[in-house]
Amino acid sequence: TIRDVRGVSDAPLGNFSLDDNGFRYVKAPTTFKAWSSQPRIAQEYLPELEALLKREVDGCDEILFYDARIRQEADEGLRVKGLSYNPFARQVHTDNTERSVLDKIRNMTDMKADYLLSGRARIINIWRPIKHPVYDCGLAIADGGKLRDDDVLECDRHRADTGQYWDTMGVIKYRDGYDWYYCSEQAEEDVLLFKNYDSDTSVKARICLHTAFDLPPETVPPDAPTRESIEVRALIF
Repeated sequence: TIRDVRGVSDAPLGNFSLDDNGFRYVKAPTTFKAWSSQPRIAQEYLPELEALLKREVDGCDEILFYDARIRQEADEGLRVKGLSYNPFARQVHTDNTERSVLDKIRNMTDMKADYLLSGRARIINIWRPIKHPVYDCGLAIADGGKLRDDDVLECDRHRADTGQYWDTMGVIKYRDGYDWYYCSEQAEEDVLLFKNYDSDTSVKARICLHTAFDLPPETVPPDAPTRESIEVRALIF
């Protein structure tokens, strides 16, 4: 069962926290509309997200954005030069493991890595529908506070074109007991923040499982547009 966050508490988008659940939904309206312009996304949208993270995430002293991708499947969807384009990922996963996170930090920050790693390091994804609400293919999030240490298996990723090793991700062993959530008709202002890594071992939720999933056909309005979204990944120190 995947529960709708709109109905789980008195709060309109549920009462979740990054440290207890690994995710939270926040209201974050944006006036940005230039989703087809990579330079404007970098110059205008990422600073907006930086302000959002500093407002919503405790202990957010330094932010490094390292990936932004448009997700859609319809032919009429966005093709953004300079951004990753990806179809929906319909596999339960977490984007990184500790090994790939440490490699990423060292590759991105070089001589500053040891200093940054002496404190808390996190990866948080910022996921937003664009152009219209989500009707057909939502993003499901599992409560990271209910994960066990042995639920996640490290899996190497290789480039499809060359077979060259790329990095590692986490894939999941099936069991009963995961608590899954989504946001019905998630709109552009309904932003999802979720963890892919946290070096702080004292918090309940250090990572968050997620996957795209198709909503039941009978719930999808006739002629509903296919979901389009932007996902940005941030290293936070």
